[in-house]
Amino acid sequence: MPQVLPDVVQELKGDTAKWPMEVRALVTKLQQRGLVSGNRRSSVRHPFLFEATVRYTSADLTHTQAKVYTRDRNETCIAFLADMHLAVGQYVVLDFTRTEDTAILGQVTSRVIRCRQFHEGWFECVVQLGAATVKPRSTWQALCDWFSR
Repeated sequence: MPQVLPDVVQELKGDTAKWPMEVRALVTKLQQRGLVSGNRRSSVRHPFLFEATVRYTSADLTHTQAKVYTRDRNETCIAFLADMHLAVGQYVVLDFTRTEDTAILGQVTSRVIRCRQFHEGWFECVVQLGAATVKPRSTWQALCDWFSR
């Protein structure tokens, strides 16, 4: 069952004024009619414009992080723009603790449910929030598991 964002998120909207010009243009491009046919989510989308850090474990088991730009949210999902592709089903942590505006959200564990390239080098991703997500294995854990077979 998906995790739900805390009630305080209702007051958070965000702003793109400090974002790089390229990212602001990409957000505008995504808002244009015709690019996306209707709302694919069962819940209403709400503006949610913040920088965050996404942390995940790569296929080679290295821990990676990157800056992302959240776009909107509903009660159980957050959409964001990223300059890298994330695999559907991959578990990620969205870290909101680096800005004062979103620090109250903390670190949100989630699972990628969609990631599509919509512009050269840029991807629109949607993650479903979830407390029951599996924590990625470290290289040491993977090695121990391999030896225990």
